[in-house]
Amino acid sequence: MEKGDLIVTTNYKYMYWSCAQQISHHSVSGCNMQAGDVIGSGTISGPEKNEFGSLLELTWGGQNNLTLSSG
Repeated sequence: MEKGDLIVTTNYKYMYWSCAQQISHHSVSGCNMQAGDVIGSGTISGPEKNEFGSLLELTWGGQNNLTLSSG
């Protein structure tokens, strides 16, 4: 992949749960939250093809090719 090849873009607004909801769910389920804990959002996918959050989605499970400018 050449510098400048952009495969996808996405946005946190497409998350199913907000950050506050994720932390609330995590903490009320009995997990001891500590300062400095890292919470991952996982794959963020949007509704348009250029907003798909993973190569699996982008290639439709490997059925479609992904072509980069470098070939």
